[in-house]
Amino acid sequence: MARRDIVAGRVRALTAGFDRYLAVYDGRPAFRADQLAAHRQTIELRRRAGSAAAAASDPQFAASLYRTLRAWGLGMRASVLVPESAFAAALVGAIPVLTEVENLRIDDPNLPDHATDLVWALISGLGVTKNQAKIVAGTKTLHHLLPELVPPIDREWTGLFFGYQPPRFQSGQQHLFQHMFATFRDIALQVDLASGVSGQGWRTSTSKLLDNAVIGYCDSELRGPAVIAARDHSSPTSDVAIDDTSTVVLAESLTFRVDGHFPPAKNTATSMLAAAHPDATRVRALLAAAKAATSTHPEFAPIKDGPVALEVVLTPPTDREA
Repeated sequence: MARRDIVAGRVRALTAGFDRYLAVYDGRPAFRADQLAAHRQTIELRRRAGSAAAAASDPQFAASLYRTLRAWGLGMRASVLVPESAFAAALVGAIPVLTEVENLRIDDPNLPDHATDLVWALISGLGVTKNQAKIVAGTKTLHHLLPELVPPIDREWTGLFFGYQPPRFQSGQQHLFQHMFATFRDIALQVDLASGVSGQGWRTSTSKLLDNAVIGYCDSELRGPAVIAARDHSSPTSDVAIDDTSTVVLAESLTFRVDGHFPPAKNTATSMLAAAHPDATRVRALLAAAKAATSTHPEFAPIKDGPVALEVVLTPPTDREA
């Protein structure tokens, strides 16, 4: 079955049970209380500012948004935020385009066709992250500036719903964003978002309701022992076929640190575990850290077969000369 057919089926199920999936999220939020508090404070400052342009030029809002993004995990792992002063300057630099989309809503039947291009222009040119991958940091930033227009997108939940594994966010980003935004808009036009924005908990805006429902759907329907997901593909425009043997259990993940070592490199014919291998010490340090992590996380079930993804985040010493 093609990816687009699987996603279309998920969209139909999501819209049919939208309120139920919102309730799932309400009862089992995917994020911590401190993440909610930071988000709500930033959204409140945005409301008080009265416009996206005013908020973008407000140092208090910029500082609150920066703290929120850090609380949401940006700048902690693979996504590297620019310094706070550069972040504030980036928001000010986005004001001309922000003004163009200021009054647009994702649930407006008359949303202009070029709105997607304007939002992508903001994401690609925002400059709030040092990474080449812009979608996650860009949408989470813009969500707090344009809460009725831009849903926050992440690799774990949004990626799961659309069948995109994390590496897919590195290439063909414009096409990827356009597809996800168009799908969110399709959902928004089929459900009653306005009545669900209570201002309580995570129900802070129309676009956040879309995100909540997607997470609620994934939590209810896709977190079982067998998650049929699309394998990553180099072509951003192709439909990737999924058969019943392409099963990926995306719920199984483990994170750990290896301090004091660069990642080992396989660059000789010698076994990496051999004492003569130049990276043998690094390999053993990596294996020891992985073993310690599995022993302290008993809920992690070993992956015995199927595809496995490894994300490596390298943090060099800050005092090293360039």
